[in-house]
Amino acid sequence: MNERSRRREEEMSQQQQQQQQRATGGVPVDLSAMTPEERTKYSLLRAPDYHGTDDKVLSTSRSQCWSARDKYFACLDANNENQSICKQFYDEFSSSCLSSWKEYFIKKRLIEKQKSEMLDSSTKQ
Repeated sequence: MNERSRRREEEMSQQQQQQQQRATGGVPVDLSAMTPEERTKYSLLRAPDYHGTDDKVLSTSRSQCWSARDKYFACLDANNENQSICKQFYDEFSSSCLSSWKEYFIKKRLIEKQKSEMLDSSTKQ
């Protein structure tokens, strides 16, 4: 690693530490002691695309996001992954969730599908 890369990595690490300190008031975080709402609020404060108010943290917003996600994924499952058929569900999913959550849910779904396909192919052999 060259000097420039090392300095950039250090700067990024410092920025992440500062962001965590702002989110927690400099206090170490014990996620196991938090309620689900507190964990959600903590996660949102750390999300790079969160610029809202505490209203966004309410469980209503979270359940709307999850509901939209479930509808979109159910549509994809029912329509053999045809995204054009499921566009309205995708739009609802996109507008209901933070983009970092949306990216996470989509990546997680793809990984789960790949894992399932791999297990299915290994059992058929």
